[in-house]
Amino acid sequence: MEVNYVSLHYKEYGDTNALLLVFIHGGGVSGWMWDRQIDHFTNYHCLVPGLAEHGGNRGDLFSINESADQIAGLIAKKREGEDCYCYRFFFRSSSVNCYA
Repeated sequence: MEVNYVSLHYKEYGDTNALLLVFIHGGGVSGWMWDRQIDHFTNYHCLVPGLAEHGGNRGDLFSINESADQIAGLIAKKREGEDCYCYRFFFRSSSVNCYA
């Protein structure tokens, strides 16, 4: 999906009509780090975006601000105006906060 003119790789799981949960990985890993958690949230709509320079987004340069904008754009396209919860993992200072 293109968000803010950049291709954002993500995986989508669960019930698309349920509450949206967004799982954001930290530096040095990718969306795979959430696999075990996703298995327990099948009754929710789960999105696992891949940040730039990680996983399937190897060609893009990482920026916290750009990553936050991309994730916010993805949420808006999927569930604009609805509640969602974001879970993040960060290592050192690489983190993206997400508010809906």
